[in-house]
Amino acid sequence: MAEYTILEKEVEYIPEWNKNQEEAEPMAFTLRYLTNAERSKCQKTLFDDKGNPQIEFNNELLVKFGVSGIAHFKVNGKEITTAREFNALVGFPELHVEIATQVLVMNARQDSKN
Repeated sequence: MAEYTILEKEVEYIPEWNKNQEEAEPMAFTLRYLTNAERSKCQKTLFDDKGNPQIEFNNELLVKFGVSGIAHFKVNGKEITTAREFNALVGFPELHVEIATQVLVMNARQDSKN
């Protein structure tokens, strides 16, 4: 019998930010895997004065493409449930970086030989 690899389209991520994981009902982000085109839009290659490449990532786009839902996150009494609402928030830079970094990590390319 052949073995099959099961691929997930989305994963739930519980941020560490502000001791969120210790909460009775922690905020949770549903993260999805990016397409190749989306991943390309999220990164830009820059070159220093010696021609060495540096890759710069756009956190706002990583969140836009990678977050498909948010649960248990309220700001000033308003439930934040979408990437658009999350990107529009002011005052949560560490949480924003954590989520964008998680999207980037889970979408790291793993090229393999054929």
